[in-house]
Amino acid sequence: MSDLAFDTEPHAPLRNDPRPSGGAPGDTFADARSAEATAAWLPALLGLSAAELLAREGLDARSDACAYLAGSLAEGMGNSGSDVDVYVVGSAQPNNATVHVYGQARVSVHRLDTRRLAFEYWSDGSVLELAQKLERLGFAQGGPSNLPLERRLSDEEAFFIHRLRTGRPLLNPERWAAFRCHFDFAKLADYLLRCRLNEIDHWHEDMVGMLDDGHIDAGLLVARELLNVTCEAYGHHLGSTNPRRKWRAQVLAQLPQSAELERMRERYWALWLEPRLDYRANVDTFRAYAHRCIDFCNQVTELMSTR
Repeated sequence: MSDLAFDTEPHAPLRNDPRPSGGAPGDTFADARSAEATAAWLPALLGLSAAELLAREGLDARSDACAYLAGSLAEGMGNSGSDVDVYVVGSAQPNNATVHVYGQARVSVHRLDTRRLAFEYWSDGSVLELAQKLERLGFAQGGPSNLPLERRLSDEEAFFIHRLRTGRPLLNPERWAAFRCHFDFAKLADYLLRCRLNEIDHWHEDMVGMLDDGHIDAGLLVARELLNVTCEAYGHHLGSTNPRRKWRAQVLAQLPQSAELERMRERYWALWLEPRLDYRANVDTFRAYAHRCIDFCNQVTELMSTR
């Protein structure tokens, strides 16, 4: 009998998707997501107003661009050292000597006391092209021209879509809301889930070989990677579109809670924290631990396959 038993009730719908059927997880500000609410909240977080923040790049109400705060701070997961990430969509251009280019994006970098302050610029056209790319994205594998699944969206593209979904508007919120309606966020969650399931297969294959050959040190590390990717996959299964792997635990904590999710989180942490230094000295101890990690992974993937 699995120790991750099924819940009898379905999970609550996601919370801030612009479509009627759902919303985004990890959204602690879903009931107050407006430019006015952000303007009231921002000074306590950063010590300056939205207008003062945007003035760092010469952006104001005369601009036709929309701007929104995104990243860990906007999602309620950041800390006193977290970057401040502002996205700007429209015809506005970076207004700074330090500009980096990442694919379609141009990033203007400032300092805000001890924090890194980044303004990431996208054109209207590049955002709409990305929405179409997501719409056309296929999941079938194989064939001479097929890219591996995990390469069909770049990291920058996945981050942009997720942060458009979970951002907090600073300027021209109507344009921000209109852009969001072009994106199928549920499809991004499905894509990220499939990528993680492929990765689970990869780590599982490695784990089997290390078990057979008694490769303890590498095997202990791979066992934890298997736990981590299983945790991430479960978050995407519940609708998370956050691809930033360092936030995997916080993502699960912010999802609509259930008894099943709580059991999964407790088991994940128990296994992740279990290995002691003496595990490296005994191959049987290592193998028993690795099998518990594999069993956990199998239980969670079984849960996901039934939904």
